Amino acid sequence: LLNRSSDLTSIIIVINYWKGNNRNLKHLSIVGKLNIFLLKNEFEKFKNEDVIITQKQIEHIQFGNHSSDFEYFEKYSNEVISNPDMILRDLNHKDTIMTVKKIENTNLNIIIALSIADEKNIYQNSVITAYRIRDKNLRKLEIKHKLIYKKQ
Repeated sequence: LLNRSSDLTSIIIVINYWKGNNRNLKHLSIVGKLNIFLLKNEFEKFKNEDVIITQKQIEHIQFGNHSSDFEYFEKYSNEVISNPDMILRDLNHKDTIMTVKKIENTNLNIIIALSIADEKNIYQNSVITAYRIRDKNLRKLEIKHKLIYKKQ
């Protein structure tokens, strides 16, 4: 997906997943780094700041209900994850956040399952999905979920 100097890190992550009996994962890519400072009051311990995406989730975004949004994800994922305009805590899913950024007259929402230090099931912060969201629907998300951070 992305050609970065973090290819070695991606290889290490794949090896760690393999050792953890997650052999069904075809490929992992690092798509960004979380700003832990923005999340520290809501979540105490992180395993790391890297955010990965599996081939399965790439295909979910690329060929699923949000297929027209894949080019936005591919182009802006690092920026949305590393420098979001807003972060919401998903109150329906444990240790899950929504990172949102205004881009090209729309908003891109990337849903991330966090890897918290005391969790044993999730080895990395992982993208679940990504999609564009209109301002009106973003306001609804703000009401429904907990606001962790909003850029002034």
